[in-house]
Amino acid sequence: MRVLDYCQASAIEAVNKANDPSLPKEARVEWARIAKVWKDITQHYDLIEDLGTVAVRDKRGPGPHDTVH
Repeated sequence: MRVLDYCQASAIEAVNKANDPSLPKEARVEWARIAKVWKDITQHYDLIEDLGTVAVRDKRGPGPHDTVH
């Protein structure tokens, strides 16, 4: 999923900037906050991707572990 890849790359970039000793402490703190947001977004989209997998399975009919609503 392209969105998930973008979010993961952005989180990694933000973490790298948060750990960059050449930046002032205030900037590193802000980058750490940004990294946390990207991490949360990544987890959110990862859950959506997982739900998409379940939805595809449900289209084939109920299985032994599927819930029919």
